[in-house]
Amino acid sequence: MTGRAVLATCVLLALLSGTASADPGDTVEQRIPFLAIQTNTCITPPETFQGTGFFHVKTHTSLGADGRLHVSNEFNVESVQAVALVSGKRYVMTAETSDSSNTDTTDLAPREGTFEDHLLFIRQGEDGTLINGDDLYQKGFAHFTVNANGVTTVDRGPEFTFECR
Repeated sequence: MTGRAVLATCVLLALLSGTASADPGDTVEQRIPFLAIQTNTCITPPETFQGTGFFHVKTHTSLGADGRLHVSNEFNVESVQAVALVSGKRYVMTAETSDSSNTDTTDLAPREGTFEDHLLFIRQGEDGTLINGDDLYQKGFAHFTVNANGVTTVDRGPEFTFECR
C-alpha cells in the first residue's frame, strides 16, 4: 500500500468508527416589545423616565456527548427610546444579560452556572452641574459549582453594584 492509500484508509476507518457526537441543540430567539418606567437615583431629586423598545432573548440548549445538558441564555435591549417625565431629558438604555449552565442529566452532579448582567441608563444633554454624574450603571454577577459528589464548592452571589458616573 502506498502512503496515500494508508492515510486514506486510516481517515475512512476513523470516520466510520465515529465517536458519540454532541447534539447540535436548539436555539430559540424572540424579539418582544416593552414599556418600562425607571427612576434615576443618581440625580437629586430622583428622576423618573419611561421608555419603549424591544427585548431580544436568545436561548440555546444542547446535549453534549458526555451526557451533560448545556444551556445558555442571552438577553439585551434594542431600539430603546426613553424620556424623563418631568424634565424631558432623553435617556439611552443598554442592557446585556447572559447566563449559562452545564448539568449532568443523570443525577445533576456535577453542575455549574454563571450569571452576568450589565445595565446602563445614560442621561443625555449633560450640562456639567451634576459633579457625581447622572448616568446609572448596574452590574450583576453570580456563579455556582457543584462537584461530582454533589457538594457545592463555589457559591458566589448574586452580587449587584450600582454606580453613578
